Amino acid sequence: MEKTSLKLVFLFSLTIIFFCSSLGDAREMVKEEVNCMPPVEPIMDSYEANASCRRDNECIKYCPKGCMIVNCNFGTCFCEC
Repeated sequence: MEKTSLKLVFLFSLTIIFFCSSLGDAREMVKEEVNCMPPVEPIMDSYEANASCRRDNECIKYCPKGCMIVNCNFGTCFCEC
């Protein structure tokens, strides 16, 4: 009986030591500000052209140069620059 309880105490101690050491690693990662996420691409600015349109291709003449046409929505041209 005594040997069994000694084994349990030993295993419990090892478990606590392992758990505490893993928490220490996590705290160090927070201090180092480790970021596993990939960098986010910059968001393009949205531009609303005050022009009446019926189709997307009509927005070509209203969107500034270098901007992409997003769509013609409810008669308004939307572009991304």
